[in-house]
Amino acid sequence: MSRFMLVTQTLVGGGAERMVARLSTYLKKNGHEVIVVLSYRNDNEYTIDCNQIETIAEDAEKYKNCGKLKRLMVLRKLFYKYNPDIIIPFLNHIGKYVLISTFASKYRKRVVVTIRNNPLQENFFEIKKMIKQAKLCVAQNIGQKDLFDKHLQDKIIVIPNFVDENLFLEEKHYSKEVHSIIATGRLTVQKNYFLLLEAFKECHFSDVKLYIYGIGELSDSIVSWIKEHHLEEKIILKGFSNQIKEAMLSSDLYVMSSNFEGMPNSLLEASALGLPVISTDCPYGPSDIIKDHKTGILVPCDNVQALKDALLYFYENPLKCLEYGRQGKKYAMEKYSYQRIITLWEDIVNKIQK
Repeated sequence: MSRFMLVTQTLVGGGAERMVARLSTYLKKNGHEVIVVLSYRNDNEYTIDCNQIETIAEDAEKYKNCGKLKRLMVLRKLFYKYNPDIIIPFLNHIGKYVLISTFASKYRKRVVVTIRNNPLQENFFEIKKMIKQAKLCVAQNIGQKDLFDKHLQDKIIVIPNFVDENLFLEEKHYSKEVHSIIATGRLTVQKNYFLLLEAFKECHFSDVKLYIYGIGELSDSIVSWIKEHHLEEKIILKGFSNQIKEAMLSSDLYVMSSNFEGMPNSLLEASALGLPVISTDCPYGPSDIIKDHKTGILVPCDNVQALKDALLYFYENPLKCLEYGRQGKKYAMEKYSYQRIITLWEDIVNKIQK
């Protein structure tokens, strides 16, 4: 068995943090030793099972004030303390810290960086530099890998996110009509909630509510938009929640309106629960998860009319919710089960040791 060290900022928030919690839990379940290194602890963390959690600082304020040099020194000491077989940083700025702190040490050849989003929407030069310095890189889909030159592609392994096996065991009860639509994710420009809001408004539903779960810098702007259009009774902001699974199971339709993604966990989870899904066909990820008009509907990015039409399609054809939902669950089980994906992570250790 191998010793994995997963490094990220916190266990709260987005897909990378959720993936760390999930990956550590299943690696440990498979008999590996897992050490998770966080920048700091937080409230409302994702549930995690690992052998040890280490932190660079006690809380966000102390982390902010401790300085870059101290952060690097703490990281380097942890590498020598645990002597991991593989070090996997999640998020680009964490990857930079890990690579700097492993400079001129045997651990540099054990670093596997990860690509979590659309590299073109981030600092593409920095990502290329990280891939060059690391031993290997894990991308979430082939589209991300294809962005890079051939000599870098040779170092990139595609491993998609996987779904918590417990989600497949849940039984979705389908309504005869669509009354509840759910969207989840940070309230940021990337998620493009205003596209969803406009499309929902244009549908003129009398008996449908839209529930949005998430927090972020656009929260006040979204609240203002809802008030401006007098939709307070129909569009409800639920904030952060640890009960997303329950919220999805009680909803009739899941919608994602992002401008770009990596491999969206929320879309995978909705499909795994048997929820019919609509998503923008953004780079990258949704087209890997959704088989258009078989397990869900893909619409062009930033196209209000197309998203409106997709919403109305399910509203006017509620039996399609059951058909698409069940097909989506089956497809997710075939492609994104933990048994299939965890083996790919385990194989990386063998590639590093060659």
